[in-house]
Amino acid sequence: MKSLHQKQVTNILRVILQNLWLKPEGVSARSILDTLPEKIDFSEEELRQSAFLPMPQYEETAREVTNLLVDAGWFVKERDLWNLSEEGRAVCKRIKNVEDIYLAAVKLN
Repeated sequence: MKSLHQKQVTNILRVILQNLWLKPEGVSARSILDTLPEKIDFSEEELRQSAFLPMPQYEETAREVTNLLVDAGWFVKERDLWNLSEEGRAVCKRIKNVEDIYLAAVKLN
């Protein structure tokens, strides 16, 4: 059974990928992060300030999961602009399940 954290990571990644899929020019990180609480039902704990960074915990999780994709070569972060790399787009076409994309990135890191 998946943990609640893994389910939320998958939900966060799904929203991020949906935001980027139709925007090959990229999307600002802030606009993506601002859509997360509109699309995902976060717990009070996830909405609280992170203990380590000046942001909500869900945002810290979103940044961590995108860093995994950057390390896998599937995601590009340039200043405030986020985008899928060509390889990332190919992975998303090949692997339809967002959780499987996440797990594949974890394996590569």
